[in-house]
Amino acid sequence: MESLDYAIRNKLSQSHGRPPFRPERFYSTDKPKQCHRCKSVLIAELLYGEPGRSSEMIAGLKAGRVVPAGKAKSADKPNARWKCLDCQTLIYPEET
Repeated sequence: MESLDYAIRNKLSQSHGRPPFRPERFYSTDKPKQCHRCKSVLIAELLYGEPGRSSEMIAGLKAGRVVPAGKAKSADKPNARWKCLDCQTLIYPEET
C-alpha cells in the first residue's frame, strides 16, 4: 500500500496534457463598463507608485474604485490600467 504523501507527489508530478494557463490581454480606450471575461461591473483603476494622501484618493481606495498596483514595471512595456475585482483580469490601454 502506498503512503498518502507518495501518492500525492506522484499525482502532482504527472503531466496533465493541458497547456499552461496564459491570461488573455484585453484592451480598451476608456474604462470598460463590464469585464470582457466574466461580465462583472466591478472594474477598478490601477494606481502605480506611491498613493497620494488626498481625500479623493483615500475615498477611491476605500470604495474600491482605485486599487494599488505597486511600482510601474517598465517604461518600454505597457502597464495595465484597469482590473476586474471579481476575476482579476487586467485590462490594458489600447495600443496606438
